[in-house]
Amino acid sequence: MKGAAAAVRSYLASGDEVLLVGEPVSPADACVTPTVGQDGGVRTVRSPQDAACLRVRDQNRLAFVVAPGSATDQIAGILGVLRTRFPRLRGQHPDGWCYTMTDLLATSRSVLAESDTVLLAGDAETPHTAAVRASGCGTPAHRIRGLNDLFVHHIDAPTIALTGSHTAVGELVLRVLSGLGPLSTVERTTRTRVGGECVASAVATGNNGAVGRSAD
Repeated sequence: MKGAAAAVRSYLASGDEVLLVGEPVSPADACVTPTVGQDGGVRTVRSPQDAACLRVRDQNRLAFVVAPGSATDQIAGILGVLRTRFPRLRGQHPDGWCYTMTDLLATSRSVLAESDTVLLAGDAETPHTAAVRASGCGTPAHRIRGLNDLFVHHIDAPTIALTGSHTAVGELVLRVLSGLGPLSTVERTTRTRVGGECVASAVATGNNGAVGRSAD
């Protein structure tokens, strides 16, 4: 978020109109938008449809910044429209983009495609739970705020995905599952690297027909 805000300030200082491109998947990441959007020179472009009907002051003084928490496949579609309409558009180099949600979505889709159910441990909506909800895999999901929310039909499945496994509630859920029989985990990692530097990672773990977990 700090990098995005700094990029916005830099482009504004150069006299550019700034497009904040994308829409954060997690509500927790959306707070960057009002922070940098208070200036009248910043416009939000959340979809290809927004890009198609966008009107700007001067197409020769136009720059974009990627909204933190957006998925890069979404960004690519928006930028494709913008670059067709505004060939002189400039903006952040890809090494300044946020890849966290892209990696979390890739991990969630991969794990959930092989899971029968998913448990969302904890009260808060985290980037991990937001990625599960946005994955589009259709795997049944259950919010577990405490052990009172955990029922037999939630865990009557060969393979269970678990988000928030390192929270207090997640640890309790793992303890319960391990007490029901042999438990094993399979770890799966998604990482985006730019110029050889790891800029974001997401870890998911699977289970012997027991548990797959997405690490925080």
